[in-house]
Amino acid sequence: MSAINWEEAGVTRAQFQAWWIEHSRADYARKAAETAARSLAAQKAEHKVKALAKLTNEEKQLLGLIR
Repeated sequence: MSAINWEEAGVTRAQFQAWWIEHSRADYARKAAETAARSLAAQKAEHKVKALAKLTNEEKQLLGLIR
């Protein structure tokens, strides 16, 4: 960052650092939320598989899950 001409860039080093810290925090929060969403989706899919495994083919057919 020492090679950057801050005046030419139109921001100060402090402004850039403040932006970068906020950007990093927001990126971390977004990634954490995405990970949590994927985990929840995987849990739901696992519960669905377990629930469907308990049903007979006749029950699945009556529920319209298979033909």
